[in-house]
Amino acid sequence: TQGVSSAASDVYKRQLMPIHQASIDPVASHSVVTHAQLEDWLIAYIANLRGMKKERISRNVVLTKYGLDSASAVALSGDLMDWLRCDIDPTLLYEHPTIEKAAAYVMAGLPEERRG
Repeated sequence: TQGVSSAASDVYKRQLMPIHQASIDPVASHSVVTHAQLEDWLIAYIANLRGMKKERISRNVVLTKYGLDSASAVALSGDLMDWLRCDIDPTLLYEHPTIEKAAAYVMAGLPEERRG
């Protein structure tokens, strides 16, 4: 039972870990962001949150397949807002449930001068 408890504790700690430690540093509010950078950030975030290798995260799989729940989805949108330094709707992943769709939507909402 000690091993199970320890494993559960590790998962819990990983979920509470600041995501920016495992992903791309925040960008300045005037910095250019590419679609690929945004997708990479989302992949790193989900991989870190779920304790998975980034290579196992697909850009076009519905994120609930990775066990992303509503609390995680809202946290992700908040951390993405911090990273991009712009407003992100907390319902982003409900309306755009894959990395590919979420990234496309966010990129379209960035000012043109920030899109790389």
